[in-house]
Order: sequence, then structure tokens, then C-alpha cells
Amino acid sequence: MANRKNKAQMGLTDKQWKFVNAYALGIPNCLDCKGVASMSYKFAYSADGMKPSSIYKESCVMLDSPKITQAIQSLQEERQEKHQLSSVALREKALDGLILLAESASSDQTRLRAYELMGKVEGVGLFEGTRIESNQTLNIKTTEEELQESIASAINNPDIIRLFEN
Repeated sequence: MANRKNKAQMGLTDKQWKFVNAYALGIPNCLDCKGVASMSYKFAYSADGMKPSSIYKESCVMLDSPKITQAIQSLQEERQEKHQLSSVALREKALDGLILLAESASSDQTRLRAYELMGKVEGVGLFEGTRIESNQTLNIKTTEEELQESIASAINNPDIIRLFEN
């Protein structure tokens, strides 16, 4: 994982680290930099006198550097992992609260609402119906003809005739 402690271990200079942070995270001083190499380059380096084409070229060189791309990837993975952990913890806390409410609320309406909310939690899906979508177009005349053919075929089928005889 990339963090301030291992910036030197990754072999990055201060400006390279500033570029990596701006590109990977869009740090508060440069929200527009996230995912934009030329903006991140301008933010990290003194690019006031540079032509836009030179800035673009230098930012591409930065992204071609294995240690830069590895640092960017590490920061993005770290951010994603933290986000997932906080989402899981929040979800667990919400479910724990709903379970407590469902078991201890004095009002039937409150208990029912707590159970309803637990059923709507992603992964539980208690109230999700199965939905089948089709883009098939049915022609009434063709469908009616197919139905008549099926009935005629069934009337002449010996197994079907035996079922009606019993």
C-alpha cells in the first residue's frame, strides 16, 4: 500500500508523489486533477511557462513510468479498500440497529417497519420479485394459429385421449 511512509521506498521524489496523489485521488487542492495527467502534472510541477503540448508530453512520460503507475495503482487500491471496509461496517451497524429495533420496539408498526427495512437490504432481497424481460413481439393471428395447431395435435394424440377417457 502506498502512503507517506513508503513514498521514499517507492523511489519517488516529492513532485512525483504530488503528481501521483493528484492523479490518483484528486487531492483537495486539485479536484479536477483526478484521472487527468496534464492537470496533475501542472499541479505537481512548475509548468507556468510550458506549452500545453509539452505538458501533455511530460505527463505521458510520467504515466509511462512503472514506479509512477505502480504508486497510482496502490493509492487507488488503498482508497477502494478503505471505502469497502467503511461500507461494510456501516451496513453492519445499520442492520444491528434494525434487529434491535425489530425485537424491542413497543409499537407493532415500528417493529414491522424495521423488518421491512431489513428485507430491503442488498443481499437479503426479501421483497424483490423475479422479473423476466423479453423483447419478443407476438402477432395475435400467428399465436392463435399456433394454439389451434397445438389443440389439434393434442386431440389426435393417443396419450391425451387416454387421459380424458379415464
